[in-house]
Amino acid sequence: RRDGYDVKASAVRFTAEALQAGKLLVMANATEALTGEEIAAVAKWVADAGAMLLIADHPPFEAAAAELGKAFGVRFREGVAWPKASDNARIVFRRSDGTLADHPVTKDIDEVATFTGTSFQLDAPGHPLLVFGPGVYSVKEKADPSPVEIKGQLQGAVLPFKQGRLAVFGEAAMCSAQLSGPDRRPMGMNAAVARQNARFLLNVIHWLTGI
Repeated sequence: RRDGYDVKASAVRFTAEALQAGKLLVMANATEALTGEEIAAVAKWVADAGAMLLIADHPPFEAAAAELGKAFGVRFREGVAWPKASDNARIVFRRSDGTLADHPVTKDIDEVATFTGTSFQLDAPGHPLLVFGPGVYSVKEKADPSPVEIKGQLQGAVLPFKQGRLAVFGEAAMCSAQLSGPDRRPMGMNAAVARQNARFLLNVIHWLTGI
Protein backbone atom coordinates (compact mmCIF):
# COMPACT_ATOMS: atom_id res chain seq x y z
CA ARG A 1 0.00 0.00 0.00
CA ARG A 2 2.85 2.41 0.79
CA ASP A 3 4.19 1.70 -2.69
CA GLY A 4 0.91 2.82 -4.26
CA TYR A 5 -0.95 -0.48 -4.65
CA ASP A 6 -4.65 -0.78 -3.82
CA VAL A 7 -5.01 -4.13 -2.03
CA LYS A 8 -8.45 -5.73 -1.93
CA ALA A 9 -9.69 -9.12 -0.72
CA SER A 10 -11.95 -11.20 -2.94
CA ALA A 11 -15.11 -12.62 -1.38
CA VAL A 12 -16.38 -14.44 -4.46
CA ARG A 13 -15.43 -17.42 -6.59
CA PHE A 14 -13.04 -16.68 -9.42
CA THR A 15 -14.85 -16.06 -12.69
CA ALA A 16 -13.88 -14.17 -15.82
CA GLU A 17 -16.02 -11.25 -14.64
CA ALA A 18 -14.70 -11.24 -11.06
CA LEU A 19 -11.07 -11.30 -12.18
CA GLN A 20 -11.53 -8.09 -14.14
CA ALA A 21 -11.66 -6.22 -10.81
CA GLY A 22 -7.85 -6.31 -10.45
CA LYS A 23 -4.55 -6.37 -12.30
CA LEU A 24 -2.70 -8.79 -10.00
CA LEU A 25 -4.16 -11.88 -8.36
CA VAL A 26 -2.50 -13.05 -5.14
CA MET A 27 -3.34 -16.53 -3.83
CA ALA A 28 -1.49 -17.33 -0.60
CA ASN A 29 -1.90 -20.53 1.42
CA ALA A 30 -5.37 -21.40 0.19
CA THR A 31 -6.94 -24.20 2.22
CA GLU A 32 -9.49 -25.17 -0.40
CA ALA A 33 -8.67 -26.15 -3.96
CA LEU A 34 -10.19 -24.14 -6.78
CA THR A 35 -12.84 -25.79 -8.91
CA GLY A 36 -12.05 -26.78 -12.48
CA GLU A 37 -14.06 -23.80 -13.70
CA GLU A 38 -12.09 -21.44 -11.48
CA ILE A 39 -8.75 -22.85 -12.62
CA ALA A 40 -9.77 -22.40 -16.25
CA ALA A 41 -10.88 -18.81 -15.57
CA VAL A 42 -7.66 -17.93 -13.74
CA ALA A 43 -5.44 -19.53 -16.39
CA LYS A 44 -7.22 -17.67 -19.20
CA TRP A 45 -7.08 -14.39 -17.29
CA VAL A 46 -3.32 -14.70 -16.74
CA ALA A 47 -2.80 -15.80 -20.36
CA ASP A 48 -4.62 -12.66 -21.52
CA ALA A 49 -2.00 -10.35 -19.93
CA GLY A 50 -2.92 -10.89 -16.28
CA ALA A 51 -0.46 -11.47 -13.44
CA MET A 52 -0.53 -13.84 -10.49
CA LEU A 53 1.47 -14.42 -7.31
CA LEU A 54 0.91 -18.02 -6.19
CA ILE A 55 2.15 -19.05 -2.74
CA ALA A 56 1.69 -22.58 -1.40
CA ASP A 57 3.43 -23.70 1.80
CA HIS A 58 4.08 -27.17 3.25
CA PRO A 59 1.17 -29.63 3.70
CA PRO A 60 -1.74 -29.15 3.76
CA PHE A 61 -1.39 -25.96 1.73
CA GLU A 62 0.42 -27.40 -1.29
CA ALA A 63 -2.48 -29.80 -1.93
CA ALA A 64 -4.94 -26.93 -2.33
CA ALA A 65 -2.73 -25.35 -4.99
CA ALA A 66 -1.63 -28.52 -6.78
CA GLU A 67 -4.14 -28.54 -9.64
CA LEU A 68 -3.88 -24.81 -10.21
CA GLY A 69 -0.09 -25.13 -10.31
CA LYS A 70 -0.32 -27.85 -12.94
CA ALA A 71 -2.31 -25.49 -15.18
CA PHE A 72 0.80 -23.27 -15.31
CA GLY A 73 3.38 -26.07 -15.48
CA VAL A 74 4.24 -25.96 -11.76
CA ARG A 75 4.51 -29.25 -9.86
CA PHE A 76 4.44 -28.90 -6.07
CA ARG A 77 6.01 -31.58 -3.89
CA GLU A 78 4.15 -33.00 -0.92
CA GLY A 79 6.41 -32.63 2.11
CA VAL A 80 8.23 -30.14 4.31
CA ALA A 81 11.53 -28.62 3.21
CA TRP A 82 13.95 -29.06 6.09
CA PRO A 83 17.71 -28.52 6.48
CA LYS A 84 18.57 -31.96 7.87
CA ALA A 85 21.73 -30.95 9.68
CA SER A 86 20.00 -28.30 11.77
CA ASP A 87 17.11 -27.86 14.17
CA ASN A 88 16.82 -24.34 12.77
CA ALA A 89 14.06 -24.35 10.17
CA ARG A 90 15.37 -21.25 8.43
CA ILE A 91 16.79 -21.68 4.95
CA VAL A 92 18.86 -18.88 3.41
CA PHE A 93 19.27 -18.57 -0.36
CA ARG A 94 22.43 -16.62 -1.20
CA ARG A 95 23.75 -15.03 -4.36
CA SER A 96 27.26 -16.01 -3.25
CA ASP A 97 26.56 -19.76 -3.48
CA GLY A 98 24.22 -19.67 -6.49
CA THR A 99 21.05 -20.62 -4.60
CA LEU A 100 19.71 -17.09 -5.23
CA ALA A 101 19.61 -16.77 -9.01
CA ASP A 102 20.32 -13.65 -11.02
CA HIS A 103 17.18 -11.94 -12.36
CA PRO A 104 15.69 -8.41 -12.31
CA VAL A 105 13.67 -9.58 -9.27
CA THR A 106 16.89 -10.27 -7.35
CA LYS A 107 18.62 -7.02 -8.30
CA ASP A 108 20.48 -5.57 -5.30
CA ILE A 109 19.44 -8.60 -3.20
CA ASP A 110 22.20 -10.72 -1.64
CA GLU A 111 20.11 -13.23 0.32
CA VAL A 112 16.52 -14.28 0.98
CA ALA A 113 15.38 -16.35 3.97
CA THR A 114 12.53 -18.86 4.05
CA PHE A 115 11.06 -20.89 6.90
CA THR A 116 10.60 -24.55 5.88
CA GLY A 117 7.80 -24.61 3.27
CA THR A 118 7.85 -27.01 0.33
CA SER A 119 9.57 -27.37 -3.04
CA PHE A 120 8.34 -27.46 -6.62
CA GLN A 121 9.57 -28.14 -10.13
CA LEU A 122 8.77 -26.43 -13.42
CA ASP A 123 7.36 -28.33 -16.36
CA ALA A 124 7.17 -25.10 -18.37
CA PRO A 125 9.74 -22.46 -19.37
CA GLY A 126 10.55 -20.20 -16.45
CA HIS A 127 13.32 -18.59 -14.44
CA PRO A 128 14.29 -20.07 -11.05
CA LEU A 129 14.86 -17.57 -8.26
CA LEU A 130 15.31 -19.69 -5.11
CA VAL A 131 17.11 -23.00 -5.80
CA PHE A 132 17.71 -25.50 -3.00
CA GLY A 133 21.35 -26.32 -2.41
CA PRO A 134 22.72 -29.48 -0.76
CA GLY A 135 21.61 -30.55 2.69
CA VAL A 136 17.91 -29.68 2.37
CA TYR A 137 15.42 -32.54 2.42
CA SER A 138 11.71 -33.10 1.91
CA VAL A 139 10.28 -34.84 4.96
CA LYS A 140 6.85 -36.02 6.06
CA GLU A 141 7.71 -35.09 9.64
CA LYS A 142 10.77 -33.78 11.44
CA ALA A 143 11.97 -37.31 12.38
CA ASP A 144 11.18 -38.82 8.96
CA PRO A 145 13.37 -41.94 8.57
CA SER A 146 13.38 -41.60 4.76
CA PRO A 147 14.05 -37.95 3.86
CA VAL A 148 14.48 -37.09 0.18
CA GLU A 149 17.16 -34.57 -0.79
CA ILE A 150 15.68 -31.78 -2.91
CA LYS A 151 18.89 -30.18 -4.16
CA GLY A 152 18.14 -28.41 -7.43
CA GLN A 153 14.42 -28.15 -6.79
CA LEU A 154 12.85 -24.72 -6.40
CA GLN A 155 11.20 -22.63 -3.74
CA GLY A 156 10.75 -19.56 -5.90
CA ALA A 157 10.45 -18.86 -9.62
CA VAL A 158 8.93 -16.50 -12.16
CA LEU A 159 7.62 -17.50 -15.56
CA PRO A 160 5.79 -16.08 -18.52
CA PHE A 161 2.39 -17.52 -19.37
CA LYS A 162 1.39 -16.50 -22.89
CA GLN A 163 0.74 -12.74 -22.53
CA GLY A 164 0.82 -12.80 -18.72
CA ARG A 165 3.23 -13.34 -15.85
CA LEU A 166 3.35 -15.68 -12.87
CA ALA A 167 5.48 -15.75 -9.71
CA VAL A 168 5.44 -18.91 -7.58
CA PHE A 169 6.76 -19.57 -4.08
CA GLY A 170 6.71 -22.69 -1.93
CA GLU A 171 6.81 -20.84 1.39
CA ALA A 172 4.58 -18.16 2.90
CA ALA A 173 6.25 -16.90 6.09
CA MET A 174 8.96 -15.26 4.00
CA CYS A 175 6.28 -12.86 2.73
CA SER A 176 4.93 -12.06 6.20
CA ALA A 177 6.07 -10.14 9.29
CA GLN A 178 5.31 -12.23 12.38
CA LEU A 179 5.90 -12.36 16.11
CA SER A 180 5.37 -16.09 16.60
CA GLY A 181 4.20 -17.97 19.68
CA PRO A 182 3.91 -16.92 23.33
CA ASP A 183 7.51 -15.69 23.34
CA ARG A 184 6.76 -13.50 20.28
CA ARG A 185 9.70 -14.85 18.33
CA PRO A 186 10.52 -12.77 15.22
CA MET A 187 9.54 -14.64 12.06
CA GLY A 188 9.34 -13.78 8.40
CA MET A 189 10.47 -10.29 7.59
CA ASN A 190 10.92 -9.59 11.31
CA ALA A 191 13.71 -12.17 11.56
CA ALA A 192 17.21 -10.72 11.41
CA VAL A 193 18.21 -13.27 8.76
CA ALA A 194 15.41 -12.00 6.49
CA ARG A 195 16.52 -8.37 6.34
CA GLN A 196 16.18 -8.25 2.53
CA ASN A 197 12.92 -10.19 2.21
CA ALA A 198 10.70 -7.09 2.08
CA ARG A 199 12.73 -5.57 -0.75
CA PHE A 200 12.72 -8.90 -2.57
CA LEU A 201 8.94 -9.23 -2.33
CA LEU A 202 8.44 -5.67 -3.56
CA ASN A 203 10.71 -6.48 -6.52
CA VAL A 204 8.45 -9.47 -7.27
CA ILE A 205 5.34 -7.29 -7.23
CA HIS A 206 7.00 -4.70 -9.45
CA TRP A 207 8.02 -7.39 -11.96
CA LEU A 208 4.51 -8.83 -12.01
CA THR A 209 2.89 -5.43 -12.55
CA GLY A 210 5.47 -4.21 -15.06
CA ILE A 211 6.75 -1.33 -12.95
